[in-house]
Parts: sequence; structure tokens; C-alpha cells
Amino acid sequence: MAKKLLASSARARRIVKNVRPTPDSEIDFSDIPPSTDEELKRAKRVVRVAKSFKYVPDSELDLSDIPEITDDEAKRARRVGRPATGNAKMLIAIRVAPRVLAGIRRAAAKQHKPYQTYIHELLEKAVSKRVA
Repeated sequence: MAKKLLASSARARRIVKNVRPTPDSEIDFSDIPPSTDEELKRAKRVVRVAKSFKYVPDSELDLSDIPEITDDEAKRARRVGRPATGNAKMLIAIRVAPRVLAGIRRAAAKQHKPYQTYIHELLEKAVSKRVA
């Protein structure tokens, strides 16, 4: 079975696919200063503390000492993420020839715009011409 790549975009998958790990024998560690005794003690302490933690499933967590949120706090709470404007754009995926995409990116760069915004404007103009 093929190894699953941990990349979320096509570009990242291509990069990951073409990357080979560098063996330690090819890495120059000579410019890295040796660790001090204090750094080694701290690293050992961190490892010891990390090993002492025990996994606790969510169902066993005691949340009784956390106070309930008040109505006033709920009113002051802010929504996280993009604002709900009512006219949110839809995320789609399309396939475009590399030559076409390169031309769109060049044209968008000349106008100092992100290429996705430029594509959106081109589509809006085309649709408005068809409807009118």
C-alpha cells in the first residue's frame, strides 16, 4: 500500500513527494555549540515531567470547578473567524491549464490584486454580460 502523504494541497503533495530526507551524515553540525550542563538538566526534567502525565479521556475530566458563563459574559463574547456577512463566497475547486493560470496570475499582479480576487472579478463581468 502506498504511503499516505500529510499534505493538504496539490502543491504541498508535489513538494512532499519530491523531497528526500537528508541523512545525518550529510548535515554539518559543527557550528552548533555543545549543550551546557544546565540545558541538559532542564531537558531531562522536561522529559521526566512529560512522562509523568497520564492520558485522561474527556469523559473522565472533572469540569465542576469551572463556573457557568453569565448572561453578561455571553453578550460580550465575540465570534471567532470570518464575519457572517450574509453574502459569503462559496469554496470551489476547478482545473485550469498551467499556462492560463500563469497568465491570470501575471494580470492580477499588474493590478496588485490576489489572483483569486482577479478571477472572481472576471467571472462577475462575464456573468453580468450574459444576464444583461
